[in-house]
Amino acid sequence: MENKNMPLPHDQNHSIYDLSYETQFGPGLHRFTQMSLNTIASILANGKVIDIGCGTGRLAIPLAQNNYQVVGVDVNAGMLSALNAKAQRLNLSIPTFTDINQLEDQHCDLALTVFTVLSYILDEDGLLELFQNINRHLKPGASFLFDLASPAAFSQNNRRYNGNGLTGVVNVQFINPGGPIANYSEEVVVNRPDEFPNNHTVTEFFQIRCWNLNEISSLLAKSGFGFTRHIPGYSGMGAEYYVCKKEI
Repeated sequence: MENKNMPLPHDQNHSIYDLSYETQFGPGLHRFTQMSLNTIASILANGKVIDIGCGTGRLAIPLAQNNYQVVGVDVNAGMLSALNAKAQRLNLSIPTFTDINQLEDQHCDLALTVFTVLSYILDEDGLLELFQNINRHLKPGASFLFDLASPAAFSQNNRRYNGNGLTGVVNVQFINPGGPIANYSEEVVVNRPDEFPNNHTVTEFFQIRCWNLNEISSLLAKSGFGFTRHIPGYSGMGAEYYVCKKEI
């Protein structure tokens, strides 16, 4: 069962989250984001989207700028605060919630949980509950787009990055050989004196899970979703993308 006392993922680094990912992944991150937006557009040209695990708005912001109606959900209030600030600066309307159960039925055309969001859920009961809630907010026949992180993402030993005033090191290791639960730790020294005290240090520790497609497909079927289709083209991006539809 999921450890309710475990810190929320990225609860400590939401203030530097965007800058950290930009520093670590640079142009590759932008390419991955644009590929995701292109995939969404191929599934739904326009309509209402619920972005679960929306973070600071990597997809929610450009989707809203392209006239999608977007609802954002993320358990991390700090991440939503960053998203809301961006939306306000850009004069965008993106309702946000920390709990999907706060929403009335949304009748959405598409649901998203991408950028390894599903890995933050550690047990089958929690994932089944999420899928059932997603199903409740979708129109009959609407699509659900998700990704699954590559197993290689769960084996990172002292991966270091440096730039933009950040110096960080990331470790991800399975608790038991072969998984499925891994410990994620990250320490970042921030040298941006105009924004933070000198040598401000951000430390993260949380757990993530390596889900496989058979586990996911079984839980989706129990939640009222049909056949899961693989979306090609994401090899080398650290994740694989899939889409399924709410049964009519």
